[in-house]
Amino acid sequence: MTTKKPIGICVVQTHSSKRRSLRDRFSRWITPRYIRWLVRRESVVILVGVAGTGKTTLLRKSHLELVDGMAAQNAHRSTNTASDAQPELPGALPDTPFAVDEVSVFDGASVSRALVKLRGRGFVLAVQQLNDLEHLGVVDELVEHHRVEFVYLDRGINRECDEAESWVRRMWAKKWAKRIDASLAA
Repeated sequence: MTTKKPIGICVVQTHSSKRRSLRDRFSRWITPRYIRWLVRRESVVILVGVAGTGKTTLLRKSHLELVDGMAAQNAHRSTNTASDAQPELPGALPDTPFAVDEVSVFDGASVSRALVKLRGRGFVLAVQQLNDLEHLGVVDELVEHHRVEFVYLDRGINRECDEAESWVRRMWAKKWAKRIDASLAA
């Protein structure tokens, strides 16, 4: 049985006001550095935030090479007008620290193949909702083979933060319970 990979959750409040608080300044300064540090430690960072919370801006400030899901989707639509298929995640991903923005627009099978190839490497996957990971079919791979850190961009609504933490705990506990049951049955 493999050892359990640690997970962590970090919440950054991104609501804006005319008067910037010390917390706002701190989170804008420290979060890009923290994400870069996690990637260098070979962690998979799942950056979660609804549209407009600053995921793309944060990735740019983190100085990671960006694989832009929306640009790939637009290019795919312009060349495949009759197809409803999603674009595939590029097979040749950067050798340098990188991030995939809006990973949910890519085909789930291509994302799964990429995660297998990227075992032992750090990178960022940006999603709007945690359920996007389920729809892509990558939760099992993340649970079993990667050290995962969640950075949740919260707009100051504690309910969203509580739901995110509950989802992470539920998904990881469910997957590990299945693995323990399987090892006991063997």
